[in-house]
Amino acid sequence: MTTKITTVYNYFVTQLGTLFSSKNRIPNPYSLEDNSIHFLKDSWGLKMGGQSFFRAELCNFSEQYNFVAVLCREVVRQDHDLTSFDTAIKNMKEDTFTLREFFYDIDNMNSDIDKIDLGTTDPVNFFIAGKTNFIYTETTIQTVIRENFV
Repeated sequence: MTTKITTVYNYFVTQLGTLFSSKNRIPNPYSLEDNSIHFLKDSWGLKMGGQSFFRAELCNFSEQYNFVAVLCREVVRQDHDLTSFDTAIKNMKEDTFTLREFFYDIDNMNSDIDKIDLGTTDPVNFFIAGKTNFIYTETTIQTVIRENFV
């Protein structure tokens, strides 16, 4: 039996790719440090989070899947330069707003998805890959997908 999760996952990848068309897609969003620095400079990724199962009605069940959108940016700065760091964080928050605004618009929803709820957006995090500074944040997208099993 083929489920709708593949269709929904591909939908999110397509929508994020369109929404952030000027950005790179992160090959491994589960471990940012394992990616080439080239992919992380201004990028997005999609992770599959947890899922839960519940019966919707006779012969139907619903699954709640959590997807996690990852946004990442390089921070180029000198030791005492606060402006570029502040600018990078503000740009990251603008990207997060764009993401949240898109998924609040019900017209953007795929027909295989019964419900989308935006979960939390994590605080901006900092990491170093090689000698390059990066910031990233993650936003949880909760979906409910109804499946038939008869």
